[in-house]
Amino acid sequence: MGEKGGIIQSSLIEEAGQLAILYLDQKGYIKSWNKAFEELNGNTTKQILNKHFRVLYPLEEQTINLPESRLDEAIKNGSSIHIAWRTGKDLKPFLASEVITAMNDPSNQVIGFIKIVETLPRDKGRDQNEFDENLKLSLKEVSDYKYALEESSIVAITDQKGIIKYANDNFCKISKYSQDELIGQDHRIINSGFHNKEFIRNLWVTIANGRIWKGELKNRAKDGTIYWVDTTIVPFLNELGKPYQYVAIRADITQRKNAEEKLGQSERIYKTIASSIPGSVIMLFDPEFRYLLIEGDMLEKAGYKRNTLLGNKAEDVLPPDIFSNIKNSYARVFKDESFSIETRHQNRDFITHFVPLKNDNDEVYLAMSVGIDVTELKEAHRAISRLNTGLEQKIATRTLELEMANKELEAFSYSVAHDLRTPLRAVAGYSTMLEEDFGSLFNEEGHRLMRELRHNTEKMGDLIDNLLTFSRLGRKPMNKSLVDMKELITSVLLDISPMSAEIVTQELYPIVADASLMKNVMINLLSNAAKYSSKKENPIIEIFSERNEKTIVYSVRDNGVGFDMAYANKLFGVFQRLHSDEEFDGTGVGLATVQRIIQRHGGAVWAEAKVNEGATFSFSIPNTIGES
Repeated sequence: MGEKGGIIQSSLIEEAGQLAILYLDQKGYIKSWNKAFEELNGNTTKQILNKHFRVLYPLEEQTINLPESRLDEAIKNGSSIHIAWRTGKDLKPFLASEVITAMNDPSNQVIGFIKIVETLPRDKGRDQNEFDENLKLSLKEVSDYKYALEESSIVAITDQKGIIKYANDNFCKISKYSQDELIGQDHRIINSGFHNKEFIRNLWVTIANGRIWKGELKNRAKDGTIYWVDTTIVPFLNELGKPYQYVAIRADITQRKNAEEKLGQSERIYKTIASSIPGSVIMLFDPEFRYLLIEGDMLEKAGYKRNTLLGNKAEDVLPPDIFSNIKNSYARVFKDESFSIETRHQNRDFITHFVPLKNDNDEVYLAMSVGIDVTELKEAHRAISRLNTGLEQKIATRTLELEMANKELEAFSYSVAHDLRTPLRAVAGYSTMLEEDFGSLFNEEGHRLMRELRHNTEKMGDLIDNLLTFSRLGRKPMNKSLVDMKELITSVLLDISPMSAEIVTQELYPIVADASLMKNVMINLLSNAAKYSSKKENPIIEIFSERNEKTIVYSVRDNGVGFDMAYANKLFGVFQRLHSDEEFDGTGVGLATVQRIIQRHGGAVWAEAKVNEGATFSFSIPNTIGES
């Protein structure tokens, strides 16, 4: 006990009444006593002060360590109660009831003992009223033994039937009853009915058997107010060893119990939250960074145990380097900051959110941290980062390879243009000269072969031109503008006339595109439609468009020979043809050119057809001009 407590203890003991009371330290050495004890034993202060209380026992009891066993029993059970014959002043024997009660500090450590000795008369003609008066004189001393002798103790005395015989001012204050209203009433006047029958039965069995009962009681005051008291009930025994009255010593713990109830409610909420978020932990800590609540399965992943942290300060249970890292975060949250931090510990990644909790006065009194294990997510991010780095390197390599391939293709294109055109021109020129100079020597078959020779050289020239155009499409920069498709179609029809087919034009929406490339697209599609519908008696070509929020779709439909959709995947490949040269002339480059141009515009191209029922070629372009 502290210095102040010792002074108060000594003062109160000296002023106490007829109960003989002795105060011992935690080792059983005598520190002070009251006048009743001195009267009973005839000892002076100099004789027993700072001596072990075993000196008060007969030698035979000292030999068997009976005094020490009394202290052990008090530590174990809270108190030790015995009736024995003792020798008092002038060597006169007397029957005594001894009660030794252990005193604990807030951390439940033993800090001393109170020994109360009551002389028991040999006859039953004892004046009970006189004893009651003596007991009242000693109440303050008895009531204060557990609570560091503060004057806030709440004290009441009942007889063996539970009838209230005494209540101090503090008892009246908390219960809202006056002394007149309490004295003579059954103790159940303050019984709220909050405790179950088993709890109440255990209380009464304990004190009825002469043992001290300690516990927490929830009561209801006269005005209905609910309050909690930490209670110690001390039974006093008669010469037969039976309790004839009880002293109940209480301390108001209502505020603490209310806080615990709120914390319990919070704990249930936090448990629910933590259980619904696997790999998480929720903590509550006070301004001293003491852990008040810990819930969640993430704690062990981080290398900690709940029992190690709970109830302790962070600086006392965490490694110094870890505490040094989080100390600033703990301090920030008590400055009313909400924030998140990322940490890595035990080869795992965590994100922790800190939230200040405020009381009714808008003051931060607790802080909450919510930690989430994001190791798998971080590993995925790191894997993606590594993959992106690899992809960037691959893209850079492939881009370089593509640039080199384009340059090689461009060189090849020029080589084709030069190296193939020269011999073609020679073949065409020599064939013309041969027919002019020696035509008279040719028969009809000879003239036919010369015509075929010139036709194939011209076809070869067209093929070279188409290939060069196709290869240049990927390199030619686009110059986009708003294109009037009606005007463009009119221009295309003039360029490819004469057209034997009937042209039917429906709504044609304008688009944002490269006009020259779009003209190339329409030339190829209309020429294709005219060619494959040329064998129909009444060839018809329809041109129309549709528009939505994202795209504009243009279509060219003919009523020609069509094709089997099973081979539609070959339509847009270079040199891929579905008809022979004997049926329809062509190079197999036109539709491949259409696809490349549309793809450069961010669109798509497709075809639908039935054999001998015509075909529809469509392409989409992103609608970047809205509804205008």
